[in-house]
Amino acid sequence: MRGAPRTLPIRPPAEPHLGPDGRRATVCRVEANSEAIVRLCWARALGLPDDALAAPGSQIVVATPDSAPLRILSLFDSSAIVGPAWMVEQIADRVGPSLATGEWDLAAALSALGVGAREMAREVLSYRDEYALPTASAEDEDEGPLVSHDPGDLETLLSRCAVDDVNDADLRGLDIAFTMLDDHEHRPLAAAAYRIEHGLLADVRTLTHPDHRSQGHAVLLAELALEDALDAGLIAQGRHHPASVAGGRLASALGFTTAGSIVVLAAGASD
Repeated sequence: MRGAPRTLPIRPPAEPHLGPDGRRATVCRVEANSEAIVRLCWARALGLPDDALAAPGSQIVVATPDSAPLRILSLFDSSAIVGPAWMVEQIADRVGPSLATGEWDLAAALSALGVGAREMAREVLSYRDEYALPTASAEDEDEGPLVSHDPGDLETLLSRCAVDDVNDADLRGLDIAFTMLDDHEHRPLAAAAYRIEHGLLADVRTLTHPDHRSQGHAVLLAELALEDALDAGLIAQGRHHPASVAGGRLASALGFTTAGSIVVLAAGASD
């Protein structure tokens, strides 16, 4: 707990770049040392040696105990397939060559794993290692949102949102949380939080109450969480399902660099 709610100045998020089609697109990459740290963290997350993904263009295939799920990672120009030997053998040739481009066929992979195979998780991975560029002077900044660090306010927000939204956001038990409160009744409207992973990454999550979406709350709170993480010397990590339009827009608005994806697959039940 960090004390009573406080009003924070609004700092606009990083300005997004525009692609050739006029849509928002991040064209810059994270710094080379940040990329190396991200590679290290994902090697550890997959139970691999620290340097397994360090070399550009790395393509790693590793067999694990049969009880483990199959994890398929594409990260920058490298990839890893980690899982039970029989699952790895079924899909390595099918998806391995196209992993680095992120264009492999998920349906074909599931089909190769047999009846009942299912997707447990699928997330786009993106990163940011720099502060937002200032777009207004301190004198021009508007009065910002009322923000609380009280875990009770976050729990109140979670209790007022749909269970599926709460599960997807996964905000419980994170290391640092920012909850936006209504100016008058101090009702929680939205929250952003992050979990520190491997002591190097800040995995950022957001949740907005359904009645208060599309008002920019998630962007403002996520920017506060990002600045806090960067102050602590961490690299910000964003994750969203590729089918989530809102998640993609948030990552773009915050100036994240897309680096790859992680997919977790489970085999069907044995007969």
